[in-house]
Order: sequence, then structure tokens, then C-alpha cells
Amino acid sequence: MHATDLAPPRPFIFLRNWHQWRAEAKTALQRSRVQFLLLWLLYLLAIGVSDLIAYPVQDAELVWFPTGVALFFLIWWSPKLWPAVVVASLCINLAPTPGDVVEAVVNGIEPALGAYIYLWVYKDRKELAGLPGNAGMLALGGIVVPTLFGLLMQEIGRQPLLQLSTPEVSTWRMWLLGDFSAVLLVVPMMAGFATGKFEPAVWTRARVGELASAMVALVAVTGLVFDLWEDFLPWADLGSELVSDAFLVVPILTWSALRFPVSVSGVAVFLSASMAMWGTQHGVGPFASHSPAINAMMMHGFIAFAGAFTMLISFGRRDSQRKNDALEASRQQYELLFRNNPQPMWVFDRNTLRFTEVNDSAVQKYGYSRDEFLRMTIKDIRPREDVAVLERNLEETRSRSRDVGVWRHLKKDGSMLDVEITGCSVAMDGKAQRLILANDITERKQMEAELRQSQKLEALGRLAGGVAHDFNNLIMIISSYAERLQYFAENPEKVRSDSERILQASDRAAALTRELLAFSRKQILVPKIISLDEVVESLVPMVRRLVGEDVELKFIPAENVPPIKIDTGQLTQVLLNLCANARDAMDRQGSLQITTARINTPGMRLNGHGELPAGEYAALGVADNGSGMSAEVQERIFEPFFTTKQPGKGTGLGLATVYGIVKQSGGYIGLTSTVAVGSNFVLYFPCASEQVVTTAVREAKTFDTGSESVLVVEDEPDLRAAVVESLRTLGYSVAHACNGHQALEIAEKLGTIDVLVTDVVMPIMRGTELGRYVRKMFPGVKIIFMSGYSDGLVNPDELDADTIFLAKPLSLSVLAKNIRAILAKPHGRAS
Repeated sequence: MHATDLAPPRPFIFLRNWHQWRAEAKTALQRSRVQFLLLWLLYLLAIGVSDLIAYPVQDAELVWFPTGVALFFLIWWSPKLWPAVVVASLCINLAPTPGDVVEAVVNGIEPALGAYIYLWVYKDRKELAGLPGNAGMLALGGIVVPTLFGLLMQEIGRQPLLQLSTPEVSTWRMWLLGDFSAVLLVVPMMAGFATGKFEPAVWTRARVGELASAMVALVAVTGLVFDLWEDFLPWADLGSELVSDAFLVVPILTWSALRFPVSVSGVAVFLSASMAMWGTQHGVGPFASHSPAINAMMMHGFIAFAGAFTMLISFGRRDSQRKNDALEASRQQYELLFRNNPQPMWVFDRNTLRFTEVNDSAVQKYGYSRDEFLRMTIKDIRPREDVAVLERNLEETRSRSRDVGVWRHLKKDGSMLDVEITGCSVAMDGKAQRLILANDITERKQMEAELRQSQKLEALGRLAGGVAHDFNNLIMIISSYAERLQYFAENPEKVRSDSERILQASDRAAALTRELLAFSRKQILVPKIISLDEVVESLVPMVRRLVGEDVELKFIPAENVPPIKIDTGQLTQVLLNLCANARDAMDRQGSLQITTARINTPGMRLNGHGELPAGEYAALGVADNGSGMSAEVQERIFEPFFTTKQPGKGTGLGLATVYGIVKQSGGYIGLTSTVAVGSNFVLYFPCASEQVVTTAVREAKTFDTGSESVLVVEDEPDLRAAVVESLRTLGYSVAHACNGHQALEIAEKLGTIDVLVTDVVMPIMRGTELGRYVRKMFPGVKIIFMSGYSDGLVNPDELDADTIFLAKPLSLSVLAKNIRAILAKPHGRAS
């Protein structure tokens, strides 16, 4: 049986809802009956207290406590309980007159209206826990509503509204003042008890003793001021009728308001006011020496001052404590989130850059202790070469509240981290500081680099067959013409002709090698001024091998395409990635068209991929008639790892790499595509102001001779022998070594060297390291580095005037010319 089998049929859903509503209504009714009965009993008790303590003045009780009781419970429970007040008011008269009935109804409606207005204004009864809520309650339920109903009762027949010529206080005023004093004495006290959970108190023995002392002092002082101890302690009669003596109790009330919960201070005020009314009712105390009306006004003034003053202090202290508790809870929550955050976090001073706080993850990740961190600045976790960039970045972000960036950080053990930093401005201890969250992306960057390298290797794998074929042809040409040289050794003209063809074939082989190295290299990329048409045209054979013979490939160059500045290897990767993507979209059959153009635009939208600013551009287009893309795919096509291919058929980095290279080169990329029609990618590169450096036409080789001393260091024996024999043929004094250590020994024996010719990548010791040692031995030595793949070990732009770099393969004439050129330079001067 399924769970759905237990559900009632749909016709019975209403019956089920009816039973649920009936049960809820029954529970609410039972609760309201209990509340109705409790309110009725409490109202009767309040009437008894008023009759006992608050003496009547002009047909009205001095303080009508039932109004305060009714107002509080109608707010706290529900204003709908007001009939309980009416019933309780009628119960005090066994034979009520029509006037008594009217007064009973008014006694019920008045606090109910005050409760309705209060809940309409403040929305939540729990607002009675704070000073604003109690102040609003006093204004609405103690002044506004009683004034309206006092005037109403007077209009009904108690006393004319404008009969104010006598010094006696009118009935409507006594109604207002009686209700106001009752609300002020009762509601804050009962609200203090009802909302005690907002002010948890810890009652230690000392605190209970302090409370007892305060209450004893309050009763004693109030009794002395209002002559309540005269019958028991004749010597305790102050005999004073000064009104100001009544306010001797205020310091004790202030003590209770500052030191104890609101409920306790409310009881203190109620107790003091009750004792004052008792004494005044019996004709003793400072409020019993005048007419009843004036005595009543002075008593109301005392209640108003003592009650409002105590309420202001006690609820103000509670609100302040609640805010402090909320701030402390927020601080603890922040500390919990900060300390236990799995990501490294810290705070540093914007002015001194010194760490002011770090979390446990930062301590664990970076290896420094917390105390070590607090003695450091953020410069100390940056590589020395990044500090200048950091200072510029701090100046640029000073006006921004948030910033994000990727930086390199140093751990205590010297290892490097790649971190993505998210920072925001904060104010702590009155100082401008920055809160930093560091996300370690070292592993992610390594994986991205590995994926990019895998993508290059994948493309190289596709090219392997075609490259092998081309190299076999080139080798066959070289070997064939070498055989012809042997055969025609006695014919000098024929030797020159065949050797020229051998050199042309080797140049073609060297060019193909350079293209492959530019495509797959990992060294620092060097942008240069190139002709877009010439570079693309040179790549067409590679593209043809990449896409296969079943794809029709067309290259349509435009006239007067301006030069651009870009790394040739990057451009190669961009074109091959776009063509590989087109090949896959055509399922290896279709038409692929590569075009170039000169574009002059006032600016345009690139189909959801940004804006193309106004200006002149060199454009490269790759269009296919493949499957095309939907609008949803076009929106995500340049996202890393996004692919529409089957699992295992692609990395999702091809077009993301294209996008990154184009943006890195200052270019823009546009895309138009239609499903089942095809796609067209257009790359826009800013025009370069410089002109392309054209390659000189091959000149007849000349061999510069010399007699200087040359040390050749090469780990490949055949190549080392060829270079040594060639230089000796040109007249140089040549020594040679197979590694760096052997070279240093030979150099020390020779005593002087004019030129050091060394390979860069060698076992045991790199050529660059060897150059530094030889330069220390012979400060004036000239150095020529040679390498076919530098891997970033040598940057030609950073070499001094006495050092040059030559890329392999190179001819003997080029080497001889560069030896003469570097020897001709004055020491330490760049050409």
C-alpha cells in the first residue's frame, strides 16, 4: 500500500478541513474563556484596591486601578475580551441603575479602544517590552482615550463641560487624571513581569540583599514623609507639610530603576504611590493640608513625576541593555563566523597595513602563529616584486568599499600561494580597516594550466601525421641533394646550386619547427607588430591538416589590412581553436572560410558579448556551415568548461581560451550563429601605429673571420664539433666543453676569453648560470646564448650590452656575424 492510498477522497477534503477548523476553534474558545474569567477576577480585585487606597474626589476615585489592569490585559491578550470588564463593573452594584449600566459599558469600551489603537499603531504587543512602546501606551491609553471618554461622560450628564469658574477640578479632568495615574502605575509594572524574558536577572545572595535593602528603605522613607508611623513610632513624626518632602523617595526609586528589573521598579513605584494615597486619605502627609481637589492635583503630580521618571530610567536601561546584548550576540556571532570560517580571513589597518586580527584558517594555511601575524604587515606575505603593485592597488581601492583580485602570497616556509582576494572596508575601534577573505586557488590554477597544456598536446597530436609527412619530404630533399653534391663534386656551379637548395629546405624545416614551438611553448609571450594576412596565410597549411581533406577550406584576404600587435603563438592558438571548433560543428564535412578585413566603425554591439568602441580595426573571421548554436548556447559559449560535446570528447576550454587571448591582446570578439545554418566568429584587433618589419631577402653568405679566443659549450657532441670546426676554419682560437663545470675548468686554465658561446639548456649547470660565473672571472667577456627552446630562462629584452641571444637553428654565417658584432661593441654600451 502506498502513502497516497491513505489520503481521503477529494469529496471528503472539506470535511477534513471542517474538523481541523472546529478543533482549532474549540481550543481558541477554551483559551478565551479562561482569559475572560481571569480578566473578570482581576478587574474586581483592582476595584477593591481602588476603594481601599484611592479615596474618592468629586464622585470619582483618585486613581481608578481597573483601567490600568483592563488596558494591559486587553493589549496582551485580546481587545475582544472587553465584555469581561463590563460584567465586572456591573457586579459591584446588585441593583444597577441605567447610569450604572452606561458607566459599566464605558469602562469596558475605553480600554478596549485604547488597546485597538495601540495594536494598530505598534502592530506587536511585545513592544511593551521597551520604552517607546510604553510611552505610546501611556499617551494613547492614559491621555487621549480617557480624555475623550471623560468628555463623553460629562456630556451624558455628570457635569456641564464649561463649568470651570469654581476652584474645584471638573469631573472630566478627574476622570482623565484617575485613568492616567492608573495606567502609569499598573501597565509598566505588569509589562515588566510579562516581558521579563527580555531582561533575564541573576539573583545572587548579594543581589537579593540589595533588593531587600532598597524595599526597606523605600517603605521607611515613604512612611516617614507621609507620617504613617506616627501611631506606632511617635518619635518618627517628621511633622513636615512641605510638598517637596514627598520627593525624598525619588532617589530610592532611581536606585531600584537602575539596579533591578523593570518589574521590581514598577512594584516600587506602585508601593510608594499606594502609601502616599493611604496617608493622604487619612489626613496626614504633605498632600493633606489643602482642599481635596488641590490635594488630589498634588497627588497626581507626585504620581506622574515618580512614575514617568522611574519608567523612563528603567525601560531606558532595559532598552540599552537589550541593544548591548544584541551587539554582544552579534559580536560573538561575527567572531564565530570569523574564527571558524574555513577560508583564511584577516583584518588590517588601512594606514599602517598591519594585521589587527586573523582567523584560525589563516594561521593554519600560512604557517604563522597569531602573534606573528599581528607583528606583520600585509607586505610581509607578498613576494618582493609584488609589493609595488600592492601599494598602487591600495591607493586605487582606497575610495572603493569592495574589491576583488587575484594575488600571490608567501607562506612561512617560502612556498607560494595563488589566492583570490575579496575585501571590504570596515570601521573598527574608530579606525579605517579592511576585512579580507582569501580563497586559495593554487590547485585550481594548476589544473587550468594542465588542461590548457593538454589541449595544446591534443592539437599537436592531430598535427603529428601531417608534420611527419612534411619532414620526410624535407629530409628526402636534403639527402637527395647531398648525394648530388658527391656526384657533381668536380662541378663548382652545380655544387653551389644544389647547396642552395639544401639550405632552402633546411630553412623550411626550421620555420616549421618554430611554428610548432610557438604553438606549444610555455615561455613568456612577446607581442610584436605583424601583418595579419601574412601570419594567417602561413598558418593555412596547418589548418588544412587540422580540419582534414573532407572540409573545403578557403582563405580570402582583404587589401590594406592594417598591422596589429600580438604574440604570433597566441594568434596561432586562436585560429587553430576556432578552426577545430568549426570542424567539430560540421562533423568533419562542410565548408570553412577564413577572411581578413579592415574595419572602421563608429561603435557597435557585438551580439551580447560587449560593445565594440569606435575606431579602426583589423578583423579576422572564421565561418562554417555546421550545426550552428541556439541563443542559450551562444550566451555561455565562452564560459570555461562549458561544452556541448559528449563526455570525454572535449575539455570546454577551447573557446574560453580564444576569448581570454583576444581580451588579453586588447581585442574584441563577435559571434553570429543560426541553428542548422552555421556560425561566424569575428575577431577585432586594434590597429598598431608601427609598421611591420619585413624580412630581408636572402643575401649571398659572407663569413667574417677573426683571431680572438672563443669558448664553445654544447652538450650535443655532433653540433659542438660542427661549431668548433667552423670557427677554427674562420681563424678563431677555439676551446670547447660539454658542460658548465668542464667549461669553468678550461676557462681557468686559459686565463682569458674574448667570447663565450654556450647553449642555455644543459645538464648539471644552465648556460645562464655558467655565464654569471665566467663574467665574474673575466668581467669584459662577451657572451652569446644559443637555444631552440628557452622556456623563459632567457628574456632577450633584459640582456645587457655585452650579451646576446640567438635562436636555434642558425647558420654559420649568422653565428660569425654576431661574434664580430658583439666584439665590435665598446664594453658596457648598447648598440
